[in-house]
Amino acid sequence: MQFVRDNKFTSFIIGAMGLFGANYVRKTVKGSNERKWFVERAKEFGHVPVTNSITTFPRYHVILNKKSGSGSIEDLFKDEAAPILHLGGLDFDISPSESPTHFRELVATTDFGKYDGVIIVGGSGSVQEATTALLNRSDSATVSRKPIGVIPTGHGNSLLAPFFDKDATRETLVRQSALGIVEGHTSVTDVLKVDFDDADDENTSVYALNHYGWGVFGIAAGAGQERRWPGTNRYDVAAFIGSLKGQYSDPCICNLSFKRFDGEWVDMGEVETTGLLVSNTSHWNMADRLVDTRRGRNDQFLTLAVAFSDNSPRSIIRHMRAAPLSELTNVRVEDVVEVKVDIVMPEEFPYDEKVHPDDLVDASVVNGMEVDGAPLQVSKAQGENDNTSSKHPATLADIEASINKMSGKAKKEEKNSDSVNKGEADADLEEEKPKKSKKELEAEMITVPVRSHAVYASVDNSRYYSRPVHIAVVPAAISFFTPSPLPKTLNNEKEE
Repeated sequence: MQFVRDNKFTSFIIGAMGLFGANYVRKTVKGSNERKWFVERAKEFGHVPVTNSITTFPRYHVILNKKSGSGSIEDLFKDEAAPILHLGGLDFDISPSESPTHFRELVATTDFGKYDGVIIVGGSGSVQEATTALLNRSDSATVSRKPIGVIPTGHGNSLLAPFFDKDATRETLVRQSALGIVEGHTSVTDVLKVDFDDADDENTSVYALNHYGWGVFGIAAGAGQERRWPGTNRYDVAAFIGSLKGQYSDPCICNLSFKRFDGEWVDMGEVETTGLLVSNTSHWNMADRLVDTRRGRNDQFLTLAVAFSDNSPRSIIRHMRAAPLSELTNVRVEDVVEVKVDIVMPEEFPYDEKVHPDDLVDASVVNGMEVDGAPLQVSKAQGENDNTSSKHPATLADIEASINKMSGKAKKEEKNSDSVNKGEADADLEEEKPKKSKKELEAEMITVPVRSHAVYASVDNSRYYSRPVHIAVVPAAISFFTPSPLPKTLNNEKEE
């Protein structure tokens, strides 16, 4: 005791280190016990008698988004999910994606004659990209019936979020999801079909499993992709910081109409809103950011929630951390099956965006847009869809990915000998031009007009150029594997 009195600061440091060490040991032991339980459970499904020489096991195409969440996603998958899948009797090939464009291409070109399905390793944006690629395939009626496996590595994970304990670690989420695939737990979900008004092809729809958002929700998507340090709070933080900027201080204006289940269209006229959300689920982003507690994932309805201009973007985010958006003052909520958001484009249309000259296409070829009789130049990422030759505007992340790839930031990934498209990938690498530094590429960037409102649109937290849009519910469009629940023994251990 005398030592403690004489060396208070040193004693404090020793005590803090002791507490940290004890907590670290407790978590390590708990994680080890949990991993052991999941492995043993997977073995029960993997011990299948081989009755003849042609016995086969389910084979999946694992498509991995390396930029999802934080940390090494490949290591997380290989350490936590792969052993459970292998021991559970599943075979798979892994294809890491280089960009959103590449991710969609991998899903769109998956050979379902060779694979029993796809397993997506990523967050909400990855699942949304996969759903869009699947439902835009010519054989979508068949492949959409095969359950999608999801290994959640993002910060939102909106599709599977309701199945998890709020305080579960990312490793636990991965283990639960992998075991759910092995056990074969499945469910179905409605999706949102999102058609922007400049689409010129029947296969240009974007599909979402959670929401379409504008106003504060578009602000969150616009900045949330780069601001990852807040973790699960990144979209809240992005919305809060973004709403402080002058260009977002004014309400968004649109002519809004919706269709009820009985077929009646209701015209709300011109609406000034700080937050517009069309949701397929009870929550936005995280499971505890509630929108409408009545909404179910496969009830064939959508929730239209319109926060009028009396509500500031910050007040909307603060409210949703404690209660459903539907309970906020001056918010109109409707059960709908279709919504038309005729966005009033700003006077400064077209909106300027900086892109690299090598990443441009002539929009008169892509979607016929013209400004003052001259073809409007847009980025390839905006103008071209990357699967089955469709031409819907892709996410803004494609532009950044293109610049990074040309500058050499996108490095060559470890190749799996059985991975699909290996030969094509190698050929593409050989044909690439000499790399330029990112600084050189940025110096070459030019400003071009882009057809967009200043506030982005959010499609499952992926940011899109916002312009007039038609949204409709597609009932039971996708089947997916649901996570395996934690056993009571592990839950009790967690509570202790």
